[in-house]
Amino acid sequence: MTRTKGAREYSVEERMQMLKLRQKGLTYAKIAAMFHVPRSGVFYAVTNTLKRNSPCSAKRSGAPIKFTNAMFHDIDMQEKRGRHMSLEEMKQHIQDMYSVRLSLSTIAQVLRKKGFFPYHLTMKPLVTEEQRKKRVKFARQYRHEDDTFWENVVFTDETSIDRVLPSRKRVVWLRKGNPLLEAHTKPTAKFGGGHVSLWMAITRHGVLDYTFYENDLSSKTYVKILKKNLVKKSHDHFGDKPWIFQQDNDPAHTAVNTHDALDHLEACFNFSTMQWPSGSPDLSPIENYFGVLKKELSDMGPAKTLDELRDRIDEKIEILNREENKWYFQNLYNSMPHRMQAVIAAKGGPIPY
Repeated sequence: MTRTKGAREYSVEERMQMLKLRQKGLTYAKIAAMFHVPRSGVFYAVTNTLKRNSPCSAKRSGAPIKFTNAMFHDIDMQEKRGRHMSLEEMKQHIQDMYSVRLSLSTIAQVLRKKGFFPYHLTMKPLVTEEQRKKRVKFARQYRHEDDTFWENVVFTDETSIDRVLPSRKRVVWLRKGNPLLEAHTKPTAKFGGGHVSLWMAITRHGVLDYTFYENDLSSKTYVKILKKNLVKKSHDHFGDKPWIFQQDNDPAHTAVNTHDALDHLEACFNFSTMQWPSGSPDLSPIENYFGVLKKELSDMGPAKTLDELRDRIDEKIEILNREENKWYFQNLYNSMPHRMQAVIAAKGGPIPY
């Protein structure tokens, strides 16, 4: 038998068993080995039990915990109703409702005993019922495609990179073992403020090309990027071999002007455009690359200017695109069949990618 991890004292039953074994002549070391606890712990448990003539722990000084059952029931009901709170939010809620001030450590201590544990809110976009259906349809269409298919796909997207470090992830407390639900996700906006806007294309072998652009992405700007940074680089990479272009459903991507330009480019450069389901950044491996890139940049601290930020982005992309890092892109592409299966299993909901 083993002690509960992190416990500071033995139960009454454990103390009684230790005392009986000691009275039978077993040494403290042997008893400690049986319980998987330190020898000194067994010694003090036995001697204190004999001294007090009781296996119960002595009463300790200090004020009682003010986190009552009624307060916990309130927090528990909030969680069941889908309102997931951080420790700071629970503290404020209890203070507002019960006029009681509790420390964060006290709240955490009680929650752990009641089976709650901290979780990072997963950053996922909201997925509508219509989007779920389209995601499942897309996954079923491509779930049997292997590496030979996906290696011909060029994944593209835009992202914004903040000059200042992003704020830390929000931590909420949920019951242990809860699966990833949409209620446990945090809706994300596509762009923030004070940032550099970046367009990028990747292949199985690394970054194909990237460019910075100013202001919001218009159809006119996007078509220029396709002509200058996509089709020519893709032709250099694939040659005369047909390839597949992936883009999401950003307004600049679906504009009439963009659609007409793509029709012309497809005929000239021997590629086709994949029909991508809306609200599906978790299906695209380029989003994972953006996450790594932003993590590398955030470790450097905030840039003083946007020009400095652009220089840092150039530097990090060059490093991540070196030959010794090509395995990362291969792993991203190898994950595509698993992503298709995961979407089907989640019935079109968010997946942990």
